[in-house]
Amino acid sequence: MKPLFYSLFFLAVLAACQTKKQPEVQISIDPNTVINSMQGGFGASMHAIEDSLPVSTDNGNYRSWGGSVWGGNPPAEDSARWNAIYKHADWLGFDWCRVEVDHGMYEPEKGTFTFDNREMRILYRYLDYCQSRNVDVYFTEMWPDVKWLVHKNFLGDAVAELRSAPNDFTAWAKGYTHLLNYLINERGYTCIKWVSVNNEPHENWSWWKAADGTPQDILAGLQAMKPEMDALNLPCKLVATDAPFKYEIKDETKYLPYIGALAFHDYASVFEWWGKQPIMHDTETALLKWKDFARTNGNLPVFMAEFGSFLFGIVKDTDGPARWISLIHDAELVIRLTNAGIDGMNRWSFINRGDLDGHWQMIDTWDAKNHRLSDSITPHQNSYFVYGLISRFTAKYSDVLKTTVTGGADTTTFVAADGSRQPLQRVFAATFRSPKSKTISTFIVNDSEKPREAEIDLSALPKGTYYLYELNQSAKDRADVEVEPVLEIITNKTTITLQPESLVLVSGYKLKMGDKGITVD
Repeated sequence: MKPLFYSLFFLAVLAACQTKKQPEVQISIDPNTVINSMQGGFGASMHAIEDSLPVSTDNGNYRSWGGSVWGGNPPAEDSARWNAIYKHADWLGFDWCRVEVDHGMYEPEKGTFTFDNREMRILYRYLDYCQSRNVDVYFTEMWPDVKWLVHKNFLGDAVAELRSAPNDFTAWAKGYTHLLNYLINERGYTCIKWVSVNNEPHENWSWWKAADGTPQDILAGLQAMKPEMDALNLPCKLVATDAPFKYEIKDETKYLPYIGALAFHDYASVFEWWGKQPIMHDTETALLKWKDFARTNGNLPVFMAEFGSFLFGIVKDTDGPARWISLIHDAELVIRLTNAGIDGMNRWSFINRGDLDGHWQMIDTWDAKNHRLSDSITPHQNSYFVYGLISRFTAKYSDVLKTTVTGGADTTTFVAADGSRQPLQRVFAATFRSPKSKTISTFIVNDSEKPREAEIDLSALPKGTYYLYELNQSAKDRADVEVEPVLEIITNKTTITLQPESLVLVSGYKLKMGDKGITVD
């Protein structure tokens, strides 16, 4: 019997040697479990403010007190440049964008309105685009910045004037709603769906200061706006609070009678392995609570009205926000907050000079060296392609499907805000399904420094051909990336290598480089 025993043993060993090693990561999609039906989509900020805001260099510290929400737009009459801007926006497939103004643009004196000036014509350029492409607009008045609304004790100090809350909320609200009525009912910009009364209030450093210099609660603004908007029957809803992300729900119920959505900004969340706080895990956990709060109070959407990366700080002309790892951060934040229930995300920003508080732009329109508009309008490295891959392949109001990632963690752990110790996950995935054609797009990010083998299980999805797209470090710091399918997937399960610090897409959409992105589908 020994020969038979040894023969069987040899065959068993041979079979074991021939068995393919299980990939480290397994990713599966459940089309029958919808985590969230988004009430928005993905886009980037579009500002119409051109007049320079206060910039100081006190003690050698450069600071633009209005951030970078001004400059870099071509004149509205420059059709060649605007057509180029539109072409880039089409490629990016934006469908939910924040459009930003200040009060001085349209009501320079109380009761006196001007709707035909340089900045207003730029505003129409953006709204024309959004209206023609079915892009939902999150309309934001960043601050009044007009002397007749400034608290008297702030007058004469340009920074204090910029940071002043309205000194007359009734007059301010009448002016703001008059603008909205003009835009929506006279010019036909029904794309305006959401209205924010102020940018980043409530902080000691922020805008909308009361006369005594303390932060002004936006409740007064909401209370003034709601009856004015209702009287005009405007088909858009107010939001609160358009402020830095809050990790605890406190007194926000006071805003509920006036609003139709909750909104936050997030630049601070970092990778768990980055060694700083706050970490994305805690932002996810808090967002789940905000989603439950919003859904149980009128099925309100929760938006991230601004986001980006402060991984490398924020100074005048740093390239930090546009470094490759910063964009991997942005992609991962989108994926993780999508799974936590976010309804729309707006990256800071589409057009940006890049020399006020960092390289936030997605397209380059400004020649900072020569302080003038660029001769040509081109993609900005990393931000255009990495975040653009997400905005390009997702449709407005998509369903988010349950996507399970098994494996892809390091052996080390991290400590969450609740004190629990968690595995250090490095691979994340989210799946979107368009509302009409039901096309699937699954995004996978590997934020680690090493490649990881991943098996993608499509067996539960409708039969068909899926296309693999990949952005890895070979695309780093380039403005000439060709985003094309690299593989056609027709089998139920496919194993691929997730390259270090990479973003991968598996999609039912086959888009060539010259095709427009998906907006409504």
